[in-house]
Amino acid sequence: MVIGTEPFSITGMQFEFLAEDDLQFLVHPLHPWAGKRPVTREQISSGRFIIPEASGDTFKLIEAHFKKERIEILPLIEVAAEDAVKHFVELDMGVGIMPRWLSPRRLN
Repeated sequence: MVIGTEPFSITGMQFEFLAEDDLQFLVHPLHPWAGKRPVTREQISSGRFIIPEASGDTFKLIEAHFKKERIEILPLIEVAAEDAVKHFVELDMGVGIMPRWLSPRRLN
């Protein structure tokens, strides 16, 4: 048994839905998007994003969401670990995209 995100391609396994999560933008407190709601489609298209690496499930969720919304995003940095996303955002290097349950409530 494995608890994780729903795989995009399943062969020989059964998937049972347990819960859902959503993705959110993670920004430095001094970033122009901090406290601004909602962020416009144009701002998203021109954003500098820090996202999990392309081979991971989180990347595939991000890609599928923005494709459905017809918004093209260009990653600035792809990283192997979600903690690395947080560290780059703490340095105000761009906007992180990650599941809410992995995101800190506040950046230091």
